[in-house]
This record gives sequence, C-alpha cells and structure tokens, in this order.
Amino acid sequence: MGRVLRPSVPPIAPPAAPSRGLARINVSGVDPRGPLAAVQDRIDGAGKVSSITGLYQLLADLQHAGPCAPAATLDLIGPSTGHGLLQLGSSVIDASVPAVLDLFEWIGHERVLPRLGVRELRLIGCRTAIEPAAHDTMRRLAELVGVPVTGTTTLVYRDSPVEMRARLLGVLSVCIGTGPIGFVYLGFLAEAFTPRAGTIALAVQGLLAMLLTRRYWAPLFRS
Repeated sequence: MGRVLRPSVPPIAPPAAPSRGLARINVSGVDPRGPLAAVQDRIDGAGKVSSITGLYQLLADLQHAGPCAPAATLDLIGPSTGHGLLQLGSSVIDASVPAVLDLFEWIGHERVLPRLGVRELRLIGCRTAIEPAAHDTMRRLAELVGVPVTGTTTLVYRDSPVEMRARLLGVLSVCIGTGPIGFVYLGFLAEAFTPRAGTIALAVQGLLAMLLTRRYWAPLFRS
C-alpha cells in the first residue's frame, strides 16, 4: 500500500455523478464512436468517465455525498478487449498495469466501496470472466478492494436458478465454440457481396431467426 494514486491526466469530459438511492452505481466509459455510443444515454444513472483518472474523481466525489442504497453494486460498463479485459474510456482494467493497481489499491486502502455501501464490483462487458487475463484481473481486484468482483459469465451463473445453471453454461459454451462458424459465414457473405451488405444480411437473418422462434422465447419475457 506504499503507492499513492496521484491523478495527473484530466478526464476528457467531467464525470457526472450517478443517481443516488439506486441499488447500483453505474459507471460507463466515454465512448463517442464505439459500441456503447448508441446506448450510453440509456444506462440508468450512469456516470461517464474517460479513463481510470475520471473513475478516481467520481468515486472521491461520491464519498462526500454519503452512502448509496444498502447492498449496492458498482458496475463498470464498457466494451472488452480481445483478452476479455474491460475497457473504461481510454483505460483498460488490467491488473498488470501499474496505474490500475494504484487506483484499486487506493479504493481498498481507503475502504471506498464499503463506505459507499457497495458490496460487489461488477465488470459489465463481453467475456469479462472467461479469458485467463480476465480471471487474473478479477482475482487481483477482489484482493485489493475487499469485495467480490464478478464478470459477465459469473453474473449469468450467479443470477440463474440453481437447476438451470449447468444448462445455461452449456449453452454459453456452445455459443462460444460455434462462434467461428458465424465468422466464416460472415466472411463468405462479405466476399459474395460487400462487407457492409454481408453484415446487414447476417443481421437480417438473425432477426428473422428470432421472429420464427418467437413462440418459444416470448413467454419468458411475460413470466
């Protein structure tokens, strides 16, 4: 705990404090052109940061505002890298990066999350609990901050009915394993038409498949 985080790079945009009184604190990275751009404004009560420096400033501001709702979660939301590591603005949440370790050491040393009423840190991105680098980061962060750290696969497993967990993880494994087939098919469409037309054709086929199977999955949303 000898290192002290000293933010020196200001965020691209001032981070907005998330809404109070929620069962979670949402923090998303500033993503003007990336995959989050289209849905960023719809994320409930989200504070937006451009890097881990912005996250530091946002958490420091929240400490002065008092505790959140009991059993709150801190959700960091963003795309993921090829190694399954969450990207928060221009920063990658990677436990092998000294600046990231500095931030989460400060969070743990100052007991920031318990003071905010946060009992779980969640990395909300694609495959943030699958790759070895992601596993190592989750383990290191949990040791530093003193609360459980979960990724997307972990959330699917934990929030599912006990009797369905094995089936859901089986389906997830099948989807991951058959992913290359979709990539080959997308490549074929792009070669036959154009990359843009191939991507649109694949999306239309996916929507059509969902429409044809609606009778099977629609009742799940009504129950």
